[in-house]
Amino acid sequence: MDKDSRKMDYVESCGRSLIVILNLLLFLFSAIMVVVGCLVKYSSPVFNRYFTPIMASVQRLATEEPAEHSLGNINIADIINEAATVAIVLGTVLLIISVFGWCGACCKVRWMLAVYCGILTLLLATQITFLILLIVMRSKVDIALKEPLKETLKFKYQGITGKDTASISWNYIMNSLQCCGVYDFRDFNNSTSWDRFYHDPKSRKTYKLKIPIACCKLKGEYPNVQPPEDVSCALYPTRQTSNYHQGCYDKLWHTISTAEITMMAVLSLAAMSQMMLIFFSLYLIGKINKHERSEDS
Repeated sequence: MDKDSRKMDYVESCGRSLIVILNLLLFLFSAIMVVVGCLVKYSSPVFNRYFTPIMASVQRLATEEPAEHSLGNINIADIINEAATVAIVLGTVLLIISVFGWCGACCKVRWMLAVYCGILTLLLATQITFLILLIVMRSKVDIALKEPLKETLKFKYQGITGKDTASISWNYIMNSLQCCGVYDFRDFNNSTSWDRFYHDPKSRKTYKLKIPIACCKLKGEYPNVQPPEDVSCALYPTRQTSNYHQGCYDKLWHTISTAEITMMAVLSLAAMSQMMLIFFSLYLIGKINKHERSEDS
């Protein structure tokens, strides 16, 4: 065997090993996601024996929290059920991708490698396209993202005590980032689900709010936030008492930009890994084709 042949065999061996190992790890990870997701979502008796007591303890502790707007207002079971659905769907997709890569490289199945390579190429192209659009067409991308977010505020957001996913997500974002709405407090002007009437436990009076309580500068972290000492922060908001002027979309972008170097490093590593897997997949397909032609001749 000449030097070039040994070099080509070395590349083939390394490429096959890399694809098999990475996809085997992805297979195990995604399989665990699917199994755990199914056990949680469909209430497996085996899983419930350990999981139900933990859930009961968490809900009991949350309900005993003295703050009015504590975790006790949230149905933890519903949140975990939705998370389990996401885990099942995402895990299944990753499982399918890993099977194509693993079996294609290990068993030298050309069509499986071709499908695997196609999926990776599509994912990489999608990522690059999104990044380019994000840079070149930022204003249009902003509009495309902001409008659906405003729709959730208009039709789904129920306030600081909301138990649905949209309300919990927005309350967490507004409390964590110290912001209000997508653009600002005016996003709530036409909200149909938000209950504007707030009962103050101290004064025992009911007020019609101008902005949600979550837009006030609250003590504590959501969901264990304390009711505002002065409800005027939501009646007559100022920059000192509330975040009514600060939109969450711009605040989120600002937060992301502060970690730009780390994000670019992670994205670059992911892109290089995908390109490397695509290269080795194409190389193995070429070797399989060459081997079949040599057998035919």
